[in-house]
Parts: sequence; C-alpha cells; structure tokens
Amino acid sequence: MPALLDSSSQVAGPVNRKESCAESDPALVRTHLTYLNPDLVVVSQGANFDGLVYSDLCRISGRPYVIISQKAVDYLWPSDQDRIVMRSAFQGALRCYFVSQHNFRLTEYQIGETLMNAEIVRNPFLVSEPHCHGLASRTPIRSS
Repeated sequence: MPALLDSSSQVAGPVNRKESCAESDPALVRTHLTYLNPDLVVVSQGANFDGLVYSDLCRISGRPYVIISQKAVDYLWPSDQDRIVMRSAFQGALRCYFVSQHNFRLTEYQIGETLMNAEIVRNPFLVSEPHCHGLASRTPIRSS
C-alpha cells in the first residue's frame, strides 16, 4: 500500500488506495513533502506501478526515494507514454527493491530497461513449527 505523508503527525502513514488523493491532487502530496522535508521517502507498492505518482513526485522534486515492489503481473502492461514515466521513476530511485526475481525481471521487461539500482529482498515468513499444521511431520502418502 502506498504511503502518504500526514502533516498532523509529521510521519508517513499508509493510504488506502480508494482514499488516496495523490492521483487527484498531486499538489497536496508535493506540499506535504515540502513541509516535512524527509531525508528519504520509501514508496512501498503492492504491484510494481502502484506508487508511480509518489515516486515521480519525489523524482521531480529532487527528494531521495526508494521503491519496494511486492508484486508484478504480466497481464497489466503500460502504454508507451506511461512507460517513459515509469522508467524515469525506477531509474531515479536510490534503490529499487523487489521481493522476487520474477517481479524484478518482469518489471524490467515492462519498462524496457535494465535497472542497475535494483536488488531482490526476501519477505521473511517466520512461523514457529506448531503453526505449520504438522506438514513437516506428516507421513507421505504412497499409492500401491
């Protein structure tokens, strides 16, 4: 979920996609960025292009930012015009983090560019053994 700067608490907070004002009023987000003057903006996005508005605002205003992409899908392709903005947003980030090699490579393919500022980071999934529903201890089923 993208983050929107909240001027009342002066910290970044999550924004529900339906409540996001960035697409309808990027000037408001720009104002928050100017007011808070963050050292770094983290754009965490569900899909690989969800936070494009935020990334591009940071790029245009010269604010340092990183992008975290949780997912990429092969059935959504950017138009040629959008691809230019997407490419600039990814290339302008200090770092681009992807949670899988597939997401990373698909994004490169979708924007038509090799991202030299990207790396794979794994989402840790820490579950103690009792919560694994005994999968590891089950006896394999054999057919005759």
